[in-house]
Amino acid sequence: ADPILKTWMKAYPGTVSKTSEISGDLMSHLRYPEDLLKIQRLVLSRYHVTRADALFSGNDNWRVPNDPAQEDRSVFQPPYYLTLKMPGQEAPSFSLTTPFMPSGDRQVLSGFLAVDADAGSQAGTKADTYGTLRLLELPRDSNVKGPGQVQNDINSSNTSSPGFSTFPLSVYLNNNRQQGSRVTLGNLLTLPVG
Repeated sequence: ADPILKTWMKAYPGTVSKTSEISGDLMSHLRYPEDLLKIQRLVLSRYHVTRADALFSGNDNWRVPNDPAQEDRSVFQPPYYLTLKMPGQEAPSFSLTTPFMPSGDRQVLSGFLAVDADAGSQAGTKADTYGTLRLLELPRDSNVKGPGQVQNDINSSNTSSPGFSTFPLSVYLNNNRQQGSRVTLGNLLTLPVG
């Protein structure tokens, strides 16, 4: 059992309930903790490899991308809650997700992690898949753009770039910026497609 949790239960009796005591209505509001996934992704960025030489050399290390929506480039991109279907799943599920990029300067995607974030709605019992981690690994030679590169393409409204010539957002941003409008962008979400 968790010693910190035991201490909280002693210090503040009645504030922490056992899973078996949680009603179905309350259970349906529980979500996988973002802070837990932040720690897990930092550990996974180094320890996702299965070969000892790769672990020792660090050549296959990953990193969490910087948040392209922030001016401060030292801020990591936060995990985002999305409803999506990962390979091996029969149906879409409410998940907490995060992308990975290779360590170094390459601005490409190297992995995508999703954890089932829905605790369910059954009293006293978490859903069977709650907390299940699913990892998509892209090949090392992948050229799938990472979040920062996609954000740069959108910001520059590079309509001559392949795939962006008919991209409505790029055209819209370019037109509005030329007319002097200030465009404020929101969060950039990474979605596994294809």
